[in-house]
Amino acid sequence: MKKKLKLIAVLVVIYAVLFSFAACGGGNLADNVNKIFASGTYQMSITTTIDYDGDSQSVDMTLAVKDKQMAIKMTASGENVRFVLKDNKYYIISDAEKMIMVMDADTSAEELPDYSELFSETRTFTSKKDVTIDGKKLTCEEYKMPEGSIKYYFDGKTLVRLETTTGSTTETMVVKELKGTVDATLFDIPSNYQQLSF
Repeated sequence: MKKKLKLIAVLVVIYAVLFSFAACGGGNLADNVNKIFASGTYQMSITTTIDYDGDSQSVDMTLAVKDKQMAIKMTASGENVRFVLKDNKYYIISDAEKMIMVMDADTSAEELPDYSELFSETRTFTSKKDVTIDGKKLTCEEYKMPEGSIKYYFDGKTLVRLETTTGSTTETMVVKELKGTVDATLFDIPSNYQQLSF
């Protein structure tokens, strides 16, 4: 369980930082997406494949951000787990096991990798082109970052895919939904679950 919780915590840091710094300009399709991120209130559902310790897993994830709080609901290997950052604490919640792992945000930040420098730089628009993926015609906008690139894929004006490349690593996210409202229940911390503090 601890290994899975650590994996979830690492994933949360990666995606939270990525979408916290989703600012890029240029009057392109990505501008509308970035306005949603910049509002500070949004919910996005994605499917992604993560390589961790030599193991590749498909992960379904819903990320919600509101009032400087963050919640993530994930399904990996048939197991559902939620992660909530609020009140300066990280809560990793297993509803199946009725258990919550609690860490102070300051303490856990020392233990987890810091990706903020990687994603905090301004992105520069480099290209826009039509592409075909899985038989579907999409518009791809690419932006350069100091350590890599990010590609936004649109079906019309709807964001359907994101690809981030850093060095030789590319992460692909299939976007199922992006909206400027959140499901408040994602932030709930059950009071009747066993709590383990770290």
